[in-house]
Amino acid sequence: MVMQAFTKKRKVKYLGGINISDAFLGVLMFVIIIAAAFMNADTILNYARWGSQWMELESMKTAASTYRGLNKSRGADETSGCPTSAADLVNGLTADQSIDGAEHKDLMSPKSGRWHDGSYKDAWGNDFSFTFETDEGSGKQIPVIISGGINGTIGDADDLKVYY
Repeated sequence: MVMQAFTKKRKVKYLGGINISDAFLGVLMFVIIIAAAFMNADTILNYARWGSQWMELESMKTAASTYRGLNKSRGADETSGCPTSAADLVNGLTADQSIDGAEHKDLMSPKSGRWHDGSYKDAWGNDFSFTFETDEGSGKQIPVIISGGINGTIGDADDLKVYY
């Protein structure tokens, strides 16, 4: 009598051990996730570009510090001897420009494919700004490399900056 209670036939159809309604819910969830990703593709791309740009800026920061440290024209002035463009970082210093008399080229090797026609662009296709900002505490000029960010405008909240 007890055995009879456990051997009743099921009224739900199974497909390979998975309930058909469970499989349908899985497919439905997959479609919803793909649709949400498709609708937010631009935002997802911008997050990827943002992360890639930070890595590029860190590479540029290292190259700019090296360029400035090895440049013979660097004086007591905070603004002398600094690179003025990404081309300075890629081309490096000639033997005449360097403090040790040796050539230092390829301080930065553009790896992202953003180097086109002698110009190096940020992740959104805009030029970098090599400028100076004034330190509020000391009043000294600090060199900075700026990417305009998602909207490409320098001077607003989405700028990416590195100081060197």
